[in-house]
Amino acid sequence: MKYKLYLGALSLALLASTAGCSSMRSAKSRVQDTWNTISGSDKSQEARAADAKVGEGELPTADLTALQTETMINKIMFGKWNIIKVGKEAVTGDDRPYIVFDSTAVNPFMLKIYAYDGCNTINGMMALTQGNEISKVGDFASTLRLCPDARYEAGISTAIDSAKKYKIDSNGKGDYRFYIYNATGDNTMILSKNDMAFVDGAWLVTNIGQIEVKESDMPSPMMLVIDLPEHKLHGSTGCNVLNGNITENPDIQNSIGFTDMITTRMGCPNAGLEQQLTAALSRVVRVEQGRKADTLLLLDTAGNTVVKLKRTTLTLDD
Repeated sequence: MKYKLYLGALSLALLASTAGCSSMRSAKSRVQDTWNTISGSDKSQEARAADAKVGEGELPTADLTALQTETMINKIMFGKWNIIKVGKEAVTGDDRPYIVFDSTAVNPFMLKIYAYDGCNTINGMMALTQGNEISKVGDFASTLRLCPDARYEAGISTAIDSAKKYKIDSNGKGDYRFYIYNATGDNTMILSKNDMAFVDGAWLVTNIGQIEVKESDMPSPMMLVIDLPEHKLHGSTGCNVLNGNITENPDIQNSIGFTDMITTRMGCPNAGLEQQLTAALSRVVRVEQGRKADTLLLLDTAGNTVVKLKRTTLTLDD
């Protein structure tokens, strides 16, 4: 009996392996077809310019071409995406699952993924090819923790395994949604872009609301240091040292908030500007990259810019 069970398990494993190999060949074939389309493309400059608009939030309603797919991957896909819906169930709670897409540095249409399903971490590769097709490439590796409330784990695994088509939409302001569908057209998962790496680092305060902050306004530069991994805010009001905590609301894209802010209590010239800074920071709920890559906009609930920042480099004296 033991041998029959063993042989049965072995047969199932071989079938799964064969299916996995077939799936890998199919995905790699589509990747190669897309690569060949790019390499042999004789598109006009106008058509290429239209393709380039994909990276500027102008996403076409029709399936993406090979060039549009490459542009979309390079300008939109890489980074962290929060999983906001699995099947028909909205994702809630503090410990939200997510997927990080990264380059394989081998082929532009093959992406490494690192996922957290609320319990275990998953690693593998997926192919995104022309015609809005998506699929697993080979087997995935996963940790094997047993969690008492892994409510999204099975659904996320199924969505990845059955992925066939995808769609991306945007509101034109960098708020992207990524929809994954199975072979029958069912929407199995929705993700929201939440790549906040551009926020980390040191920033000079250049504007508080409509007020321009000049170098001569305070004894020292008005500066913020945002440390997202540690959820900490450090910096200077231009006179006093500033420290606080950083919060994120997973239901708001590019969410950031500053709480529990404290400062040293030195008497300072232009103390009113210092108070305006801390008051403005307390109203921040979202962050956006400015028109220039080295600027940052801190926004309130109405979408107004309450603080504008410019990237700087910390020195040993700071």
